[in-house]
Formats: sequence, C-alpha cells, structure tokens
Amino acid sequence: MNLKFVASAVAKLFEYGAAGLAIVAPIQGNYREFLGNEKWVVFTDVEDPRSIARALEEVLADRDRYVAMSRAAREAHEKRLNYETLFQPVEEKLSAFAAHNSR
Repeated sequence: MNLKFVASAVAKLFEYGAAGLAIVAPIQGNYREFLGNEKWVVFTDVEDPRSIARALEEVLADRDRYVAMSRAAREAHEKRLNYETLFQPVEEKLSAFAAHNSR
C-alpha cells in the first residue's frame, strides 16, 4: 500500500467538498466516520461497479438535489471542515508540547 497515495486521496475528497462539489466516497476506510453525517456525500463500495453506478446516479439524477448537496459541501468547509477549525488547534498543541520538551 502506498501511504502517500492514500493520504493524498483522502485530502482530495475534502478539496472537492471545499470546491462545492458533492462527492461519492468509498465505504471502505474511515470515510464514513468523518463524513457519514454530511449531506453532500454519497457512499459506495468501490469494489462493486454497480454500487458506484448507483451512487453516481443518486448524485446526478436530480439537479436541484445536486445543487443543494454542492452548497452543503461548500458551507461545511467554510464553517467546520477547514484548517482553522480542524488542524490549527492540533498544531498549536504540538507546538506547545515541543516547546515545553525542548527546554
């Protein structure tokens, strides 16, 4: 398994959402844990072509629903799923820990 690829693939889903795109995400991995309650995500079994087709149909079948999903994606990233709310607090704690332990 190429961990660099896996890490960048996860980031791509968040980048698509930040761009205001509804996404089809794999049920495999921790995607459902982090994105399971998001209205802009449809889950699929990436090992099953029929599952992928159903998920894409679900996203694309209704233009109004797609627009609402896309809007929800953008709003989620503006309010909750961004650097400031998710990663900056962790970075601050790590920096404080490193500063304390470097004495």
